[in-house]
Amino acid sequence: MSTTSSRYPETSTLRPRAIMVTNFDSTEQKRAWRKLLAEAFQDEQNSPLAQSTVFENLWHKDHERRVCENLLNERTQFATYFAGILRTAYLYCPQIMLTDVEVCDGVFFLALGPSTVNALLGKSYKDGPSITISGRADTFEECLFECTIATLDAAQNNAERNSIGAKRYTIKSMEYSIFNKFISKSETRSQTQRFYDDLAHRIEEWKNGSAKLPDVIAHAFASFFGKSDDCFAFLAQRWQEWLDAVACGQVRYENQNAPSIRERVLALRTANMKELTDFKKVFAQQAKKHANILKDYVANKQSQTSQPVNNSNSTEFNTTLNLIMEKNIRSTAFKTIEDSNLPDSPANDESPILTKKLLIDWYQFVYQRSLATHLGSYLIAVSAPENSYEQVAGQHMADASEQSPAQHDEQPNQHSGEEKPWRKAWAALTKRIMKPSSASLLLSGSITTILGDMPYHVFACFCYQSRSAIRAWRDCSPSTPARKQCKYTQNMAYLVQQASEEHSLHDDAKALGIKTVVAAVLAFISVLCDQVWFNNGSFPVGLAVLIAWLISIVPDFMELLQWGRSVRSSTKTVVFIGD
Repeated sequence: MSTTSSRYPETSTLRPRAIMVTNFDSTEQKRAWRKLLAEAFQDEQNSPLAQSTVFENLWHKDHERRVCENLLNERTQFATYFAGILRTAYLYCPQIMLTDVEVCDGVFFLALGPSTVNALLGKSYKDGPSITISGRADTFEECLFECTIATLDAAQNNAERNSIGAKRYTIKSMEYSIFNKFISKSETRSQTQRFYDDLAHRIEEWKNGSAKLPDVIAHAFASFFGKSDDCFAFLAQRWQEWLDAVACGQVRYENQNAPSIRERVLALRTANMKELTDFKKVFAQQAKKHANILKDYVANKQSQTSQPVNNSNSTEFNTTLNLIMEKNIRSTAFKTIEDSNLPDSPANDESPILTKKLLIDWYQFVYQRSLATHLGSYLIAVSAPENSYEQVAGQHMADASEQSPAQHDEQPNQHSGEEKPWRKAWAALTKRIMKPSSASLLLSGSITTILGDMPYHVFACFCYQSRSAIRAWRDCSPSTPARKQCKYTQNMAYLVQQASEEHSLHDDAKALGIKTVVAAVLAFISVLCDQVWFNNGSFPVGLAVLIAWLISIVPDFMELLQWGRSVRSSTKTVVFIGD
């Protein structure tokens, strides 16, 4: 085995709680990459660059062509999109946790590489690693091997094992996001004997330390697809860079099954979650919880539509939901959804919402929420679209916090007769000030775009200059009062918006003109009060003070209103905290 990657720095069991990002799931990375690719070449589908950057050619590298690097330099929106998501997550939590698959099969992480990822966070000599990779093997190198290579024993039927032999290797059967392709078991079993012999020989060389694992895997894919090694040379380079980043401590790696890691995870959990010791139990708990949230959401949506409810569709939806609640393997759950008779997605706002897309969104969230809980992490969904299940769940948790247990137990008719207006006002004020803590934080999705557009040094300066506000937001936990959670979240949005403000003579002159007009109007009203309305010398001193205060504060208040309008967005970033 390669000596450069077989030893890794020990991971401290006292590392603070990290955060996982729904957008970094390998399938989500692929979906976002395809969308950006389509938008980038919308008007030039037949250009040489558009033709060369499809997934099957993306990893080509030789002395004349570097397809992926060329794409990233020509179309900077790929890097800015990724930077916005990464930085948004980093602002809430300085420790970002990735699964081994999100790196080994993640198109963005492999396209950009660990050096660029760290640079996007503005990392310097004084900062420790912010990226932690969680895997199920002793080393990250072994994770890479298990993510891409399988034995023929695992790929074949029992009747075929004796004829081919044991401990022979092949490509792992799975959906590869980096190739946008599913490799079936039949394909992995139908290669030539020369392919199996060559792969077994190269793996032995790697185990003996005379070959690098990324080169072995890249050559295996080249042989499998019938292409030259150059077609996967850049992929091998990026895999090696991530291995080197772990080896030198720029990126952490931890074995999620190690006893010390499991002890740390259980220590972070609340009392009612400590008994959920494995992923299956966590998934069952989350599935049950979010199934009720989904049913409430569907019932509320159906009550708002003018179309009659399709009973057969509702029955099919509930039956499929009950089936996937029992499946903690994602591929089998997605197949169950695909085999259902539900429509794929709503055609418009008036179409039925009971669709396959809704169930896929629900399951994807439940799976990722369960995985984050299992690994002792919070979860963040960055720029979740309107009506996505991430927004539904986040809003539900925020709304649920508005009613404390005491309010649920309160009798509605404890006061005789109709409730007095002052009591209603007092109840509303108490509810606003004393609102219990929430299990989710909601941030405008427009902030992510602003963060993605910041150059490296600007983001680093912003983090330093706003360190107290960032620290306050990071300290928000499930026990933090909701009023403070809201204040610190809004403060972050305000600071990001202010950091992105640009100045010009025209804009400053326009703002000064508006402030002058407002101040002149208020001054004119003051004169009217003094000379016309209160001309007998009875002009109240308090009113004069109030008008003077308004003259000084209204221009700033107008800027605050303008900020509130500018950060509004249909997309929301939702931070799910607690278990």
